[in-house]
Amino acid sequence: LLFLLLETLASRLVSTSWTPFLYLIQLFVSQGIVIGLILGYSQFKPGTARWLSLFYMLLLLPLQWTLVIDQRVSLEEQLASVWGRLYFSVSELIAQRPVDDPIFFVTVMSIAFWIVSSSAGFSLTRYQNYLRAVIPSAIGILVIQHYDNIVAERIWWLGFFTLLALFLLGRLYFLQNRVSWQAR
Repeated sequence: LLFLLLETLASRLVSTSWTPFLYLIQLFVSQGIVIGLILGYSQFKPGTARWLSLFYMLLLLPLQWTLVIDQRVSLEEQLASVWGRLYFSVSELIAQRPVDDPIFFVTVMSIAFWIVSSSAGFSLTRYQNYLRAVIPSAIGILVIQHYDNIVAERIWWLGFFTLLALFLLGRLYFLQNRVSWQAR
């Protein structure tokens, strides 16, 4: 249910069509939640799990960003092109000029969605903490809905997200009280 919830958030962002290559966010969310679930299930301390999640993010995301670059060149050239474009975009941002390169937005969103998805998977697996798992993604879908409310039919994404969040809450409540219910 958490996977579907986070993929709904990512799909809502993709439906905006704000920039090309937003479909990569769905891939980042699925990778982030898998890493979060694995680290939540592991016996690592929370600080160690955060560092491991950061390590996997720094390893996996740049490799995925290379999908934006022409695939006929070598991986080193693709990575150099990505880092060069990001450097130029950050320079433009610092100079308070408009950033036209879509890779900058995809990079910012992929980092944000990785953090949200991996921490949600970790919190739900390790602590069964519903609020820490759902609130960041709920804020995200509300912000996206606020800035992309031109097409009225897209409000259904928010409704579906709410339904999944309620299903997840019900599932956690059931799992928490199952033993006491069987005892009675």
